[in-house]
Amino acid sequence: MGSVFTFDTLTASWLFSNFYKDITNAISRYDYQEDEWTRVAGSTNYGPLAHIIPTQTASLDLNGNFFTSDSVAAYGSDYYVLNIASNVGKVAVMVMGVPSGGNYSLRAKGLN
Repeated sequence: MGSVFTFDTLTASWLFSNFYKDITNAISRYDYQEDEWTRVAGSTNYGPLAHIIPTQTASLDLNGNFFTSDSVAAYGSDYYVLNIASNVGKVAVMVMGVPSGGNYSLRAKGLN
């Protein structure tokens, strides 16, 4: 069909945009203009679109570590929010998992 997307890449982009759209000033590629709209059809109210609820929120300080492990269904996602301290210049992130098993671990470290 001429598309540059596979099902896997399209799903990954969709999962990312569902989270990123909730961030203030999201770039237009990922922002849903209609996600805050409400409409009434008959006696039913529709909208606004639901916002993603993070799986976990944590703080990450300089030389601090964040670690979690869990499992997720195929083509599912977990969303983590790291509140990064102002003195952190870089963040190293490592995700390990087995595509067929659904188990994963996520590690992040705050660096200079």
